[in-house]
Amino acid sequence: MHPPKAYDERTLRYHGGVLVETLEAVRLVADVLARKNASDIVLLRVGEAMGITDVFVIATGRSRLHIQSVAAELKDLLRSKGRDRLGEEGLAEAEWVLLDYGDFVIHIFSPDHRRYYGLEGLWGDAPRIPWTAPAPQTASELQSA
Repeated sequence: MHPPKAYDERTLRYHGGVLVETLEAVRLVADVLARKNASDIVLLRVGEAMGITDVFVIATGRSRLHIQSVAAELKDLLRSKGRDRLGEEGLAEAEWVLLDYGDFVIHIFSPDHRRYYGLEGLWGDAPRIPWTAPAPQTASELQSA
């Protein structure tokens, strides 16, 4: 007898070759990055080229402290949503932080490291996933948060 599966394969929903659940997660990540003032946020569908992950979320932080703070908030949020992190790199230096969640990987760069490594150029053929930045919060929304 086989152990029960954690999901029923017939109920998995895909959109553009990516699980809908993954799309929802990376858009949530992008929203948090935007609200925390990360810049140049890009969602790349790299699954066909890589085979080990589906999506790269790429963003730029303003400073070492900003990058560490945003990464910590993302880790807490995703943990609260039941997402297990498979790996983490670069948090101490905070020039290029990588958070690996299996189906997606978050890359938060300092401006200099983003220019130097140029992930978008390396994955230039990867389709971008549409995402619209959330509207800025008003003062009253910030106070109630």
